Amino acid sequence: MPTSTLKEIRDALEKAPLGSATRILTPGEAAVRASMVVEDMHSIGFNLKVEPVLMGPVGMPCYEICGSDFGQDEVESSAQVYKAGGTGLNQGSLLRLSKACRIGRALLPGIWPQRFKRTLADPKQHLSTVEELLWLGLWRTPTEIEPAAKPFAECEKDIDWRFRSSGQRINLEVKYRPKDWVRHADGPQNSKMFESYFEDIGPKFGGRLPGELNLAAITTPAAVQEDWRACALAYLQKTVNLDGILVWSLSPGEGAASFEIFSEQRGFIRLFFTEGDDEDRSSFGLVRYPMRDPENRRALTTPEAIAKLREEAMANPNPHG
Repeated sequence: MPTSTLKEIRDALEKAPLGSATRILTPGEAAVRASMVVEDMHSIGFNLKVEPVLMGPVGMPCYEICGSDFGQDEVESSAQVYKAGGTGLNQGSLLRLSKACRIGRALLPGIWPQRFKRTLADPKQHLSTVEELLWLGLWRTPTEIEPAAKPFAECEKDIDWRFRSSGQRINLEVKYRPKDWVRHADGPQNSKMFESYFEDIGPKFGGRLPGELNLAAITTPAAVQEDWRACALAYLQKTVNLDGILVWSLSPGEGAASFEIFSEQRGFIRLFFTEGDDEDRSSFGLVRYPMRDPENRRALTTPEAIAKLREEAMANPNPHG
């Protein structure tokens, strides 16, 4: 697969979002970010091919992630959750990657990107690694940063980040939930939330250290609904070593916040958490998924989809032609 040129990447970043008169980056920042992305991805051997991905009149510049679990909509035998494709599944957002590169260079000099070469080059871990960098950049004046830290003597598992924010020590585990596209597509009425959603978080925090905050951060393509909130609060109640759960929704819904904090110490956490900037809040996913049977939450087969389209066309004929 051919690699995009520096000019192509710079032009794509400068025009984001595509089809809109409002630009996220200035031409100068787009040029700086493009150079960072090209240099960093070349240094780890990641082939970056950028293409526009549109949803209606607006879109985002994205790049293919060959070897992802997603985008198997033509494979009848594949699991339903992997039949979707798009940004955050088998494609990455060039804008988010460019910001991750900027954060890596600013906060992790000497180890970025080589320290993350293995996961960035892995198509099944690439997007999660990008999210880890983005979450690190959401804190005020982070210092003494340790990736893959093991601060708890009682626990062999590592956490993604250990750092100080304005002097406060924070232990942070980041989770990216790409399978949440199903909740985005089907809605909470067809995709019930369970506490098991959080079960891989608690074991990361094997203890408590005096004066430190133990936090989990989750990025999801779906909106955070009431059942999500209820499960998060219930999980916090029973997970004694966890102080809070933060969520970044890429599709929060009209009027809803992109970032939410679930914790009895919400006010204290906000002293250190920036809740993102306009660029972070402008990110959105472009998920493509096959026509679905909402009652059974499965992709329609090709004959079923054709029959459904014919049925809808007959029920809603075009009055103009």
